[in-house]
Amino acid sequence: MQPHKLNRRSFLGQSGALAAGCTLAALPVSAAFADFDALAYGAKGDGTTNDAPSIQQAIDACAAAGGGRVILPGNHTYLSGTIELKPYVELHISGGATLKTCGDRRTLATQGALIFAKDAPGIAVTGTGTIEGNFTAFFNEMGDGGYKVIEAFLGPYDPLDPPGTADPATGRPRMILFLNCRGVRLLNFTIHNAPTWTIHPVGCKDLLVDGITIDNDLLVPNCDGIGIDHCQNVHLANCNISSGDDCIIVRASRNFDQYGPCENVTVTNCSLVSSSAAIKVEPEGAQAVRNAVFSNCVINRSNRGICVSNRDGSLIENILFSNLVIGTELRARMWWGAGEPVFVTNQPRNKQMKVGPIRHVRFQNLVCHGENGIFLYGGPDSPVEDIAFSNVQLTIEKSSRIEGGFYDLRPGDLNPGVYQHKLAGLYAENVDGLQLEEVSLNWGANPPAYYGPALVANHVSGLRRQSFRGLAAHPGKEPDILIDGKPVVEGFLNRPPRDLK
Repeated sequence: MQPHKLNRRSFLGQSGALAAGCTLAALPVSAAFADFDALAYGAKGDGTTNDAPSIQQAIDACAAAGGGRVILPGNHTYLSGTIELKPYVELHISGGATLKTCGDRRTLATQGALIFAKDAPGIAVTGTGTIEGNFTAFFNEMGDGGYKVIEAFLGPYDPLDPPGTADPATGRPRMILFLNCRGVRLLNFTIHNAPTWTIHPVGCKDLLVDGITIDNDLLVPNCDGIGIDHCQNVHLANCNISSGDDCIIVRASRNFDQYGPCENVTVTNCSLVSSSAAIKVEPEGAQAVRNAVFSNCVINRSNRGICVSNRDGSLIENILFSNLVIGTELRARMWWGAGEPVFVTNQPRNKQMKVGPIRHVRFQNLVCHGENGIFLYGGPDSPVEDIAFSNVQLTIEKSSRIEGGFYDLRPGDLNPGVYQHKLAGLYAENVDGLQLEEVSLNWGANPPAYYGPALVANHVSGLRRQSFRGLAAHPGKEPDILIDGKPVVEGFLNRPPRDLK
């Protein structure tokens, strides 16, 4: 193949889809960028031959040449075990091409993913083709409300289980797993039917994800969409994600603490559907999650809209959610969630754990319609701190056939888990500094008996209310407002707030 006549400057100029502040790692000035056709290296593309060795040969040749593009031509299905990207290599899945995950775990277990990279700068996966996860090769039994949960991860790079327990015989591969890579682009392709976490960047810097579609089965557990893990300087935009588990997660999972905090993340212009949480912020380890903005997204038919949860000792701070439309509906109990548009909890996972704070979280310009209200829940020794809602419209209405009237605090050994409770428009417990400004609540027609007060606040200090409008679901039968278990008059909320810590 004839090499493209691109120098380093023109190459970077043509990859101008990168968002401001997210720059590709510097490429060798002497690199001659060429296309490497996987078919020319022996790939069959017949859907039955394992094409991983041939695709890997093309990748290795591309890397040896100083970088370039490995192409999977269209109108072919490339069955594959793990392929490993090398520095400055772009894997281009052409329109009409499908890269299909092999159902033989042995071809995927060394790294635990279909597309893998470690310590590789300047890598990319692009094109308008499809990655097929082939989840039916790994699941064969239904449970209550979804496929029966089996071990989540193949390979040695398990984010959560202790070393030595990794790579179980029943594990499942991730579709894309990148560790400690800089200047990463994931653009325009589609992923179907992932059997576990779909895209998992760990310890990556300067990451751009733009214009991709993830279409997973809503009955498959653990098939999270995009898990941004210990990464810095991340821009995720214009994605359409449907996933049985959480769609977008910003996390710092416990087995990758060497990569530092997860910070400086923007997520915008996405459409999300989840059987669990559409957007989740959750450290799951000792490193912090901070400085993240989520904007201009539509969440629909999700068991939980936004989840900010701390169970494992770290810090969550400086998180902004703005300009979101959130629609929720209940799913079977195997899925965590209770139809909340916003769910914020800070509790230790067990009695040995002491969690850090959740603080400085803002929700503004939200339109919410679902089966439950906003839920804020800290522990007596771990309150949620400095939470503000501004210009929020909340409509609570029964829509699914699943019986409601419960809250869901999973996971954790020190909380009641799923427990029956009257549902409030906004429920807050152990919160230090709560501001409500232009928040309105409406109930749908014929609300069930388990819908209750407009506002419940227990052990909440620094409560500031500037125009909170809403009555109980059954006015006259129950109080509109309960503070520490006692009905109160409106004037109570108009008193000057205590100073925030």
